[in-house]
Amino acid sequence: MLVVLTSEDVHRSVETNQTGRFVFDGLDPERTYSVRAELSGWKSDPHEGVRVRPGETVSVDFSLRACLSFGTADYWVDSLFNRLLTAAAVVHLRITETEPRRLLETEKYCGEIDEARATILGVGPVAPDEWQAGTAVALRTDDVFLRAGDEYLALLTYDALSQRFRIAAWSAWEVGNGRVDGLADLGIHDGTPIAQILQKLRATYRRHARYRQYDNLEPTASLETLRNKTGWLALEVFDLKRNAWTNADGDLAGRPFDFVGNPQPSRTLPRPGDRIRLKEGGPITIIDYGSRGEALRKRSPAGRRDGLHVSDSTGTRAAAGGVYAVADVQLERYGDQGVVWVRLVATR
Repeated sequence: MLVVLTSEDVHRSVETNQTGRFVFDGLDPERTYSVRAELSGWKSDPHEGVRVRPGETVSVDFSLRACLSFGTADYWVDSLFNRLLTAAAVVHLRITETEPRRLLETEKYCGEIDEARATILGVGPVAPDEWQAGTAVALRTDDVFLRAGDEYLALLTYDALSQRFRIAAWSAWEVGNGRVDGLADLGIHDGTPIAQILQKLRATYRRHARYRQYDNLEPTASLETLRNKTGWLALEVFDLKRNAWTNADGDLAGRPFDFVGNPQPSRTLPRPGDRIRLKEGGPITIIDYGSRGEALRKRSPAGRRDGLHVSDSTGTRAAAGGVYAVADVQLERYGDQGVVWVRLVATR
């Protein structure tokens, strides 16, 4: 365990021994100190106002309790394209002031964060309405070393825990001499001037936001609200060897739907022309829905080699217990298993 002692311009630290004891000697009796303990996965309250008189020994005890600390390894990094569409703000900014690292402790999070103030230099395709060049913004980060004067192109997300915008290593690129590297996934060459990058990002966002916005990705509307009342639903995983449905753990599971009508088929998989009642609902997908609407509604997501994009989400869902006609069935195969995609048509 590490014990840290601070007082104005003083910052000292020492490791405890096997019995948990530690010693700071040569302390200034005219100063008061703050003493805290640090141990990965644990937290403690600091002792403030500690003063040591000449010839005196002062004991400081710490009580540690479990701390659920979420580091960068706990975050799943989405594709750059998806991060662009779902960012709370896309901006060119300059760090103006850094703040001391602090412990952020809530019911859902416990960990140290770095904070800073920044000034907006340029605004990309999405940002709060009031943001413009010169706007000041408060930032937090877990993994970017922020220094006053540094400039970044940043895809910011809003962090409700700290009530600041979060700048992360996988969504921030340092601006050097007015140019940026590292955006090849968006078709932007290394060394492109920042002004051109913001212009390109605005064009990309507008193209893929023609038919939907990305501020709320939760699918809440019904399938029936689509103009053609059809789209694709990923049912469950099907094991081809065992000719059976499985759950996420690979265990055998029941059929995720019931056939509607008489006579009842004994098949395990649906076919075009069937009517089925879903046991669970789920989001409806149409390839490139954000940019092309329902134009590609008959193209199966199973054939998309680079995986689904957030722009494939229609914002609609099929309802649990809902009855739908099956227009097409496709298998997205992975070895002896595969995800079964069905194109549903609302029947009412």
